[in-house]
Amino acid sequence: MEKFKHWPLTMMAVALLLSGCGPDPAGLDPTPSQVSPVEVPEAETTTQAIADRISLVQTFSAHDGRVLDLAFSSGGEYLASSGRDLEIKLWDPGSGEALGSFLMRSVDMGDIDISRQGDLLASGEAIWDLETGLEVLILNRGSVLPAFVAFSPDGGTLALAPLDQETSLWDLEIGEPAYAFPRMEETRTKRMEFSPDGTLLAEAVIDGSIRIWNVERGELIRTLQYPGETDIHDIGFSPDGKYLANVGRLPRVVVWDIASGEAIQAFRTRDNMNGVAFSADSRILAASAGAENAVLLWDLESGDSLGSLPLADQSMALDFSPDGRWLAAGTFSGEIFIWAVSPQ
Repeated sequence: MEKFKHWPLTMMAVALLLSGCGPDPAGLDPTPSQVSPVEVPEAETTTQAIADRISLVQTFSAHDGRVLDLAFSSGGEYLASSGRDLEIKLWDPGSGEALGSFLMRSVDMGDIDISRQGDLLASGEAIWDLETGLEVLILNRGSVLPAFVAFSPDGGTLALAPLDQETSLWDLEIGEPAYAFPRMEETRTKRMEFSPDGTLLAEAVIDGSIRIWNVERGELIRTLQYPGETDIHDIGFSPDGKYLANVGRLPRVVVWDIASGEAIQAFRTRDNMNGVAFSADSRILAASAGAENAVLLWDLESGDSLGSLPLADQSMALDFSPDGRWLAAGTFSGEIFIWAVSPQ
């Protein structure tokens, strides 16, 4: 990281406000008791104790225009952001200092991911080496349509889903596609994510379906259907591998049990939702609201609201750091908000 060029940023400390947003289970109408228990230390037994762990530490202007996506390194040392200004930028989440940047040629390639090993950064266009800042592999550059990416947990595979093509798995050791999943009637993927153990790949499609693929066999093992067959904006596995959450055009957040394929929880909101993420301990579920200009929080075990974290604008980019230290949101106006998540 020392090889990146540094430049200063102006930062502003903002006080944290937690206000109850009052989401209620709706639509699928699961109850909190249906959620599989999550092991919680005895010292932390109330939702207020969880909410008190989150405090705003940074807010700064990151992009000239909308922040499209965010991705933390596994150790939380840095945060990558992509924007409509055709830049991918690296930040120190603790100080808000800029560490470097990469240029994109298309705004539709804003979906990004960082390998768990922290050495590679990918967009639909290319893969970069984070130590040298050099481009190491060209992917879907030149396409006029979006492409979505996800690294496998072992860092050896990249899933690539151009909007008009089947999803392929690239072997990064040889720099070529190893194989592609069978082509489906609807190929317009909107988001992808590997399960924490790397055995499954979840693929959210524009028709509201979520395809769960067995990675080793290349087989479709389950399809989950978002209510209303409407557009999905984001998906996320819980770090313990038990759950998958999704958000979209409907005013609700849906949580699925991976083992059974059943929807076990649905939180009603006031507007459509753009981003979703689980905390590192799989206890907190966060979602970025549309016109509410806030990040909404729930205790997954109890189903209780933990309130909301106010933003200056709408947000479509949201991520918890895998090490559990940070929560970040990027807004339509180009700002990034970073909260510290204290240990239990």
